[in-house]
Order: sequence, then structure tokens, then C-alpha cells
Amino acid sequence: EVKFYSRVLSDDEIQSAFRLEYDLGELAYYRLDGHADDDYDYFHGNATGIQFQADAERGTIAQFSGNGDYISLHSLDHGDVLTTLGGTVSGWLKASQQGVLFFAGENNTNGYGGDRDLHVHVAADGKLQGSININAGESFTVSSNQSVFDGQWHYMVYTWDESSLGL
Repeated sequence: EVKFYSRVLSDDEIQSAFRLEYDLGELAYYRLDGHADDDYDYFHGNATGIQFQADAERGTIAQFSGNGDYISLHSLDHGDVLTTLGGTVSGWLKASQQGVLFFAGENNTNGYGGDRDLHVHVAADGKLQGSININAGESFTVSSNQSVFDGQWHYMVYTWDESSLGL
């Protein structure tokens, strides 16, 4: 499951982000339970190469192989919907290999190198990385401190505003 917000969440808001309610600034909610449609029915995604399967802990989940599969969220690139002024992406993941999880923005391939795009992926060392590109050649990246290659579910929160990034 993945949620996008148009602002940076406070610590208290992050703690309560597990419910399905449309909060102020909440843009999209992707349950990823068989499709990449936005549960709020505004910003549908496109699942490329993703397999959906049953998981004993989470129900139906999206499984990424790390071989060119990802979720593209180009619909979030409408004017001021996804901006560099501030935002938050949060979601659950369990990883065993590197690869792009999702991207949003102008680029039509994999979320890298375009103007105004955002992507979150797992690096070869198992650390999560979040990047936001403001303009061509002007990007900012932040990485987690620990690997997520441990067989456990992790709740990821990536925030940004005009002055900082956090993961």
C-alpha cells in the first residue's frame, strides 16, 4: 500500500497514517491488492510487470521481481499536484532484491532523469532510496540507514520540502 500527500506529515500524523480516510492534503491511496488504481479514484497508476499474489500477513500484495517492473504514477504530474514544495509518500514493503518500487512525474520510462519526478527504490545494498528531481540535472536523494533485506515488513515514510528530505 502506498499513500501520497501534498505536504510534509508531522510525527503524529505519520503514526496515524494506517487508516483509510481522506485527510487534508492526502492525494492518493494505492492498496495494491490486484491493481494500481487509486482507491480515491483520482490518480490511477500503471503496474508494469507486477505480479499480484496472496500473502499470509497482508492479503493480496504487489510482488516486484527487480527486473524492470514498477508502478508508474504519471497521473500525479498534473500542474501542482506533485510539487517540490513539500510532500510525503508512505507505504509497506518487504524486500529481498534491488529495484524501482514506484515513480511519479514527467519521465515516461522509469522515473529517472526527467523534470519534476520522484522515485523510490531499493538499492543493491538493500537500503531504501528516495529521490526527487526538481529540474533536469537538479535532483536530491536520501537513503535509509539500514538494509530492508531482512524478510520483515517495513513501513517506509519519505518526506520532502523546499529545504530537506527524509526517509
